[in-house]
Amino acid sequence: MGISQELFVGKISTEFICSHCHDVFLEPTVLTCLHLLCSKCCKKRLKHRAPTCPICKKSLSESNEKVNKYWKARYESLKINCPKGCENVLMLGDLHKHYIHECELTVSLCVNLGCSRKIRRRDMPFHLKQCDFRIVCCEGCGFRTKYVNLRLHQVVQKCLRANNRRMIVQNRREMRERLKEHRSKLQEESFEIEIEERDFDRAKMWSAITRNSRSRSVTPNRFGGCRASDPSDGRGFNRFVQTAPPRSLAKAVQGTVATQCKLCAFCNKLFTENCNHNEACIRHKGCQACGKLDNLGGCIRSWHWSADQVEKTRMLNSSIQLV
Repeated sequence: MGISQELFVGKISTEFICSHCHDVFLEPTVLTCLHLLCSKCCKKRLKHRAPTCPICKKSLSESNEKVNKYWKARYESLKINCPKGCENVLMLGDLHKHYIHECELTVSLCVNLGCSRKIRRRDMPFHLKQCDFRIVCCEGCGFRTKYVNLRLHQVVQKCLRANNRRMIVQNRREMRERLKEHRSKLQEESFEIEIEERDFDRAKMWSAITRNSRSRSVTPNRFGGCRASDPSDGRGFNRFVQTAPPRSLAKAVQGTVATQCKLCAFCNKLFTENCNHNEACIRHKGCQACGKLDNLGGCIRSWHWSADQVEKTRMLNSSIQLV
């Protein structure tokens, strides 16, 4: 059987048409009468009882002569579309090479040993990834074997179980290392936060001490008045800060100079009568203008009131109420 004329580009000359199948020659064979037939057509006619040439009607038999090279060159230069359907146009002499190396629709056997499936060339890469006879490596021990025998190998050698144990141990070690790093980071962060809190509390305490020391630290003079100690004097200020809190210091000063100084009941400061006036006492009640942080509600300037006098008036008022 020859090649269909519809596959060729242009009209085909009659010298390339087989007289038996009426198609273009496929593997032309020379007869004893020097006519040409396809190799399959010749074998088919030889099966008859009295085979004859379809052209001259002489007895049919194959000849040892070769095809004329000029005729063969013209025959192989015919342009044909690929019979497999890959839409490539090539010369008839290159058709066999195209089937072997280029045509994507050519069917061939799988290259894996033991696989007998016939796959198209374009589907071969996908088949090789899923072929049961492909060579794979064991996940446990690295042994190379066919995919069909992999499960049997893992069951017999028990390598997959050992590999899983190693993976579990390795994952635990990595997790422990991560936990150590995380704990160390948390400790460092907590330590830094604690240091910042301590520094903030210390700064707050020192600001309160300096504010109270400027307002409460007084020393008597020879005229019977009170003179505030100079904060710029490093010795006196440090000695005042390290000895006692401001309230106890005020009480101690009141005991030593009780005849000259009195303790104000509102601002908790020492004052003398000659220095008392309507702007001497400052009551801080949460004033935001002066920067004092208290729980009360305003900043008022007024006269100093002695704590003893306030206590006496309270006792007197209570006695009057009882009567």
